[in-house]
Amino acid sequence: MDVNQTDQAVNHRRVEQLDYTVPRLTVPIPAVREFQKRYETAVPDLPLAAVADLVSRRAPWSGMVELIERSAPHGFLIYFRNEVHPVMALAGDYLLAVTSGASPRDEAAIARTAARLTGLQESAERNAAQPINDENFERFFGYRGTARRNT
Repeated sequence: MDVNQTDQAVNHRRVEQLDYTVPRLTVPIPAVREFQKRYETAVPDLPLAAVADLVSRRAPWSGMVELIERSAPHGFLIYFRNEVHPVMALAGDYLLAVTSGASPRDEAAIARTAARLTGLQESAERNAAQPINDENFERFFGYRGTARRNT
């Protein structure tokens, strides 16, 4: 039985797949840890004690809205932190292999993926130092072309 057959048999309903398209912003950032530090400096934590107080008093929703607006000067709050860096570091080459679609035991594929990742990181550093434009496209890529803009 597939998911729909199982769901129909148990719940008398059909599971549907809905695809949504959303705009995505691509923003250049410094190294991940530097970006995280700057973000966490600019964005305050959710004031949990104040939220708990409003909940315990069964305050009107307008009180929650006011609290959040006061607490988020830039329109953002940190609701949750999950420090995954130490865990991901333990994965090492395994994580690199899995995220690239290679087998964790395929050392040649891991080496190719690592080389590609290094090349991408070097390109990002070069591009951050001097953005690619029509005038310097050939120097970056080694052939004539036109820089495409993400629009």
